[in-house]
Amino acid sequence: MDISKNYFQLFGFPVQFSIDEPELSKRYRELQKDIHPDRFAGKGDREKRLAEQFSTYVNEAYQGLMVPLARAEYLLVLAGVEMDPQNETTNDGLFLMQQMELREALAEVPSHENPEAALDEMSAQVKQSIELLLQEYETAYNAGLFDQCKASVTKLHFVTKLSREIEKLEAQILDY
Repeated sequence: MDISKNYFQLFGFPVQFSIDEPELSKRYRELQKDIHPDRFAGKGDREKRLAEQFSTYVNEAYQGLMVPLARAEYLLVLAGVEMDPQNETTNDGLFLMQQMELREALAEVPSHENPEAALDEMSAQVKQSIELLLQEYETAYNAGLFDQCKASVTKLHFVTKLSREIEKLEAQILDY
């Protein structure tokens, strides 16, 4: 149980953006099986506490690698790049205009003659934007262009938030 390892080392992956998600899930389950706190029930308080801490770290590492945006941010941390996603913004006027237009379109969805189809179309468009931004990030990361990585992460925050808003509206419209 070594929490000094970075997330990639913990799961035995190279430090890179691209990751085999099914293999990550497999390794996660194996690690959790080995270090689950219940396996330490008969041990002393120190061993139990360490097992709980390591289990928490494994869960955190898994989420940090499984979610592409979190993985992108973590790679920047490992590269020593400082970023405050909550306070960062983009100077890309075209991107900001597109985001405004999408948000306006989202606000109009409930009055659309076929709101489900409108949401499906928006969701597909946003998903494509996320994929493109992740590709941009990976290309920039592999080239060591960390300012471009930061720009991609900032845009990913905008688009990911919009994706959550689409899901929320979809739940309201479909009465989930």
